[in-house]
Amino acid sequence: MNNQGTALIEGKIRQVTRLPEPSPEFADALWAQIVELDRQKAINLPERQPTFLTRLKALWNRTPPHFQGFRTGVVFTLMLLLAGIILFSTPGGRAMAQSVLSFFTREKSDTLPIPIEYITDPLPTRTPEPPFELALVPAELDIRPDPTKTPIKTQGLSLEEAETLAGFDLYEPSKLPRDYDLTRVDFDSEKQAVYMEFRSPRAGTGEFFYILQGRNLDPYEVGASAKVEYIPIGDNSAEFVQGLWFTPAGSKEALWKNNSDTYAIRWDAENISIEIFFMLNDTFMPAYITRDEMIALAQSLVQCPSSNSDACNGTQVNTSRLPIPSVAEDWMDVYTSVTEIEPLAGFDVLVPGLLPEGVPFSHFRFNPELKMVWIDCGNFAGDLMRVSGPHLRISQRLLTEADKDTIEYYPPEAIEEVEVNGIPGKLYTGSLDWPEGSLDPSTSTPTWLPDTGHLWLTWNIDKVIYSISFDPGYMGGERLSPQNLLRIAESLY
Repeated sequence: MNNQGTALIEGKIRQVTRLPEPSPEFADALWAQIVELDRQKAINLPERQPTFLTRLKALWNRTPPHFQGFRTGVVFTLMLLLAGIILFSTPGGRAMAQSVLSFFTREKSDTLPIPIEYITDPLPTRTPEPPFELALVPAELDIRPDPTKTPIKTQGLSLEEAETLAGFDLYEPSKLPRDYDLTRVDFDSEKQAVYMEFRSPRAGTGEFFYILQGRNLDPYEVGASAKVEYIPIGDNSAEFVQGLWFTPAGSKEALWKNNSDTYAIRWDAENISIEIFFMLNDTFMPAYITRDEMIALAQSLVQCPSSNSDACNGTQVNTSRLPIPSVAEDWMDVYTSVTEIEPLAGFDVLVPGLLPEGVPFSHFRFNPELKMVWIDCGNFAGDLMRVSGPHLRISQRLLTEADKDTIEYYPPEAIEEVEVNGIPGKLYTGSLDWPEGSLDPSTSTPTWLPDTGHLWLTWNIDKVIYSISFDPGYMGGERLSPQNLLRIAESLY
């Protein structure tokens, strides 16, 4: 091959790789850096013989003289590729790779300024009430003949309606974490995006996740310290991050919290951007969705054609493609009559003869699946969900096999062996504070807070497990003595 042909081939290579004509000094300097990097990797991996550099030199030496010009361009390209491979396999290189994100936008710091119109007034400081003991008074249960159930409302669109508005076939999960269901479907015309919300009756309060998909999703900013993982989803690569921007009341800045109970996964499939956001809740119990379940959910998404939805039946989870009314809304049906609950529960429901002063009976709740009855006492709002001040709950349900494997999280000094009318039981004092971001109780250790005023008493009679819990409320000074909690338990009839 003549020099003109060699130059032509080198020019084509540079067009493909977009490489400029290298100067001899630059090539020599780059070669020296590769030699040093290769030497360091050979030290860390002594079993690697021969090294890649050795094989590259052997290739160079075997090249015929009339290919020397072509050889220079190819090897220069290989040198850059090798430099990239070595760079991203070192700690410093991996750190650099962390800053190169496709689906999240990394901010320069962990703080963001808040627009003036979004700044809220700081919360007023409240002095905790001095602790005082609640006396016991005879319980007055307002017994009415008919139960009042919380209404069930189907929210949003069907998936077919959302697809028609969006103009593309939706990606739907072929598996869901445990008993989660699709409870809401909405369409955002501005972003041309479909919002699918999923909830579970057994998850912690406020826990849910959503799947958002569209062609014009907003950028998703993460903090400078956010730890982004890369996970495979089919032929695509997705980015997975834990954390959330948090703005304290009255603050002019949002702070990035890596250990919040929020997670997000983002990726592109064809020309559609997909985002899954998880809002967990570890306040009272370990989170209901594990990290592996989050990833499995993302990897299970399948695209179901709206024109031939029958082809998806048996593949996607929600074959009816209609939102299922949120089970969380009727999970514990509200009743005011114990006579209505007992036939459903299958056991005698006991009611208290004594209650703390100022903590009146409010309502019953019943779960038909767990055969569990709650007697809620306190000053509840009209929705029977929010309570102001102290709250006392009496729970009774049938024992299950799972109760034999209950893990004890309270320390020994928080537990007292007691008797309820001669029946052995356990009295717990204080509350547990779970670490931020804890997903697995087997690897997380909560902190015991002994002076919060919380009490919890539990005991078994035949096949029924009973428990009474007392919560003084936020900053409340009301206290119930362990002795009075026992008296309430012994007053059940």
